[in-house]
Amino acid sequence: MNWVKQTCYLLLFLSLNSVFCVTDSPNESTNDPGNDVVIGTRSGYIRGVRMPTKTGFLVDYFKGVPFAEKPERLRKSQLVHRWPGIYRAQSYPPKCIPVSRPANSSQFSEDCLYLNILKPSGLMPIDKYPVVVFIHGGGFQEGDGNDASCEAFAENFVSKGMVVVTIQYRLAMQGFLSLGCTDPLIPCNIGLWDMVTAFKFINKTIGDFDGDVNNMTLMGHSAGAMAVSLHSISPISSVYFKKYIQLSASSWSLTRYKSQNIETTKKILHDLGCNVSSTKQIVECVNSTSLDSMYSAQIDTNLWPEFGDDLLPDIPDNLVRNTQNQKVLMGVMTLESLYFTYLKSSPAIFPFIQKSTVQEYINSTIAVQYGVNSDSAYEMLSEYYLSSNESENDYPYYMQQRTKIDSNMVFDMPILREARARSQISSNLYLYHFSYFNPAEFDEGFPVQATYHCHEFPYIWGVYKDNYFVFNDDDRKVSEFLINSLTNFIITGDPSSSMLKWKLYDSDVSHTVIQPKPSIEKNLFQSDFKFWNAMAQRFQFDLISGLSVDNNFETTTSKSSVVSVFLLLLSYIIIVLA
Repeated sequence: MNWVKQTCYLLLFLSLNSVFCVTDSPNESTNDPGNDVVIGTRSGYIRGVRMPTKTGFLVDYFKGVPFAEKPERLRKSQLVHRWPGIYRAQSYPPKCIPVSRPANSSQFSEDCLYLNILKPSGLMPIDKYPVVVFIHGGGFQEGDGNDASCEAFAENFVSKGMVVVTIQYRLAMQGFLSLGCTDPLIPCNIGLWDMVTAFKFINKTIGDFDGDVNNMTLMGHSAGAMAVSLHSISPISSVYFKKYIQLSASSWSLTRYKSQNIETTKKILHDLGCNVSSTKQIVECVNSTSLDSMYSAQIDTNLWPEFGDDLLPDIPDNLVRNTQNQKVLMGVMTLESLYFTYLKSSPAIFPFIQKSTVQEYINSTIAVQYGVNSDSAYEMLSEYYLSSNESENDYPYYMQQRTKIDSNMVFDMPILREARARSQISSNLYLYHFSYFNPAEFDEGFPVQATYHCHEFPYIWGVYKDNYFVFNDDDRKVSEFLINSLTNFIITGDPSSSMLKWKLYDSDVSHTVIQPKPSIEKNLFQSDFKFWNAMAQRFQFDLISGLSVDNNFETTTSKSSVVSVFLLLLSYIIIVLA
């Protein structure tokens, strides 16, 4: 069950990647009334705190702003009512309930639908500021709106003349429990609907924070990027934004989880002692269940967004047809899955990763999903990913190829497929490949060195997901280029700067390569792209999406169910590893 251990990153891309404001600025003192700032909004007066960045730029922070009424279990959130008096928004809100029992439960609450707003200080500008709304990652199972540095958001984004908003949403069974999107008493995608409620609040009030409601960008990393992708194609939520930034993820692989969501939901309900044959009894049962019981029932489970409700009435390839006026910036690392395969592993196991190890992995966890065609699928996969010229004991090569398989399936192919689908509707798409790395971030002698999932964190937010390393001149150049590209796109819809004129995605798969000296190249991962398309055509089944090649929404059944089981189990391991 090796694959169980590594391919569903789709899930935890996940646990390590939530990206939000976590640490207060070292010189912040929310108790000093001299730092207070009060503004009137359409939802009531609100008190924040004014603080300088490291470079002296003044930023107004509004932390823990409620955008919804206290949520009810198995119910969509409702827009917050106008509050009386002056609401104090000077400390971070409680985090939403995760899939696993947290070490410090006092930091978590079911009353968690809050957002954080950062804006340039001062009087209302002549022109409103562009707005970027950020969605955290965590595999839809964990994470919160306070997981990275607000100081970095303030320093690198707000100081460029924009408003930054970070949001929270319900997670795991509280956000994604589903019996198929058909029963109004148990709506699916509650976590996504929470985001929609946040968008409504932002749309209503952002002008009061000097934000331009007509110039808003939705941005996310990992699972947050998947959510961005979903909202961009939704007939309901896409009306709020004109621009989208997806860092290292796509929603094009989520079709595989429909069967898994129903099966997992039934398992959770069964373990809670709920009668799954009665919707009314399910609602009563869940509402009377303790959080401790929920944590226990969710052990080794994962729930995902799914298609079939008003928010996502069809699969991505069909919904994308209505995205003509959108601008999108999206990209990928060289070996996204390296974080999950070997980066955190003991070096003692590396010499034992041989050709036979990868062959067994391909055979028992990937090829088997092709059913009666498993032998033929195994031959194609082995021939493509394993060179006959490499020795049995060349473990760096086999570690790399093992990681490449997972990266291709979970990250690269969904991203490239989304890029291609979008390009057929609109030309306003920019694609990047972040290939630069500093060798100092790897342990000495680590055999596979390449950019991986969450690799951009130090360069954007100053957050290190693996080893800490001191920036050199090349690191500083990459950080400057990446931040300038993101902020330019947020402000103008074009990431170009004096360092490089970005080229739009085209039939040559033109993309920007992020290096100290960035460049434009073509044909990103196109050999892999063609291989997986050939697999789908030969076997009339696409393992990436879990769909038959006719792309029919109703075909997410037998084979995709098998895919879901393997990905489900795999994601458990990823959570543990994270």
